[in-house]
Amino acid sequence: GSMAATAFAAYPEARRAALVAVRPTIDLDPTDIEVYGSKKEGVAYNYQGQRVGRPHPAVWAEAGVVLAADLGSGRDDPRPQAPGLIARAIAALPAGLGRPRVRADSGFFDQAVAQAALANGADFAIAAKRNPAVWRAGRAVPAEAWRPATAMRGAEIAECAYVPGGWPDGTRTIVRRVRLDAEEVRADPRSRRRR
Repeated sequence: GSMAATAFAAYPEARRAALVAVRPTIDLDPTDIEVYGSKKEGVAYNYQGQRVGRPHPAVWAEAGVVLAADLGSGRDDPRPQAPGLIARAIAALPAGLGRPRVRADSGFFDQAVAQAALANGADFAIAAKRNPAVWRAGRAVPAEAWRPATAMRGAEIAECAYVPGGWPDGTRTIVRRVRLDAEEVRADPRSRRRR
């Protein structure tokens, strides 16, 4: 993170101008890295039975630069580390950029993560966990509310009425649906339950 401003200053002028022209997105995206050997420290077996370490990077998406990171084991929940990770990542952004956005998958679906983004001067987009209330709200979207999604073939988006309890005021939920051809649907029945 401390090197982000130095790297930014070293970019060609056109690259710096392109990055300043858009709001920075901070991606929270942990991934499991399988390791071997029973004496590795700080690793654990994940849900797939692999011995892994789980890096939790906060990446400035447009620049492809890791601003902050933590390392967890294969069992570590990334949500408790996220507020500190967000604060460090936003502090590491070079001066002169627009208001950041924090983007995360459903593994970070927690009001504390959303509040940490706002507390550090950022907006957030966090994928909701698919629960019965989310499915009901998505099914209740009127047909005329759906709009084509930008740069996503066959996808439509709409706002739905689902708002998770305890989340910051003004939280909205955007749902996406994608038309699939029959041959695109996996044969595994677990992937077809909700289609």
